[in-house]
Amino acid sequence: IKLEKFTVVKAKAYKPGWYGSKPMKAVYFTKGLIPDSVAFAAKGQENRGKEKMLFDTEIGDLNLSSGNWLELKEPTTYQLFFNQPVAVHQLALNTFVRMEWDIFPASKIEVWGGSDKSKIKKIGTWQKAPPSKMEDPDLRQPIVHFDPALVRYMQVVIYPLSSLPSWRPNKGKPSRV
Repeated sequence: IKLEKFTVVKAKAYKPGWYGSKPMKAVYFTKGLIPDSVAFAAKGQENRGKEKMLFDTEIGDLNLSSGNWLELKEPTTYQLFFNQPVAVHQLALNTFVRMEWDIFPASKIEVWGGSDKSKIKKIGTWQKAPPSKMEDPDLRQPIVHFDPALVRYMQVVIYPLSSLPSWRPNKGKPSRV
């Protein structure tokens, strides 16, 4: 099977006389632009130095201890630098969700872009309401679509839920992404 764009494949196994298996899910991204450098701009130092993970072409899976994940506990900004102007029209992320561990989908993602750090404007936003009930662990792929833009600098801001939903035991506390 030749895949030419972002694709999610879901499969179940069946055998005569047996129940079907639980569904399995695989996510495939087409390789996009890789910035010449990436900087992490946030209060905490927890993920400093791990920015290269965002563009190493290794996709995180449902194994949280695989070393392929960054943990965000507060709004976090990543700065992407390109030596030459590049045309962009979307930003895709792969995220891990495990609600019983208070790891929820991001509440909002903003993408800013421009010719340099001092000349940026917001070019895209993705936002979704928090889940209304407990869901199974999963990989989620929010994609921020925006009008095509020519940029040398991008800023991506990822917002965790500021307050866990009322149906969670830790309600009121911030979530993790």
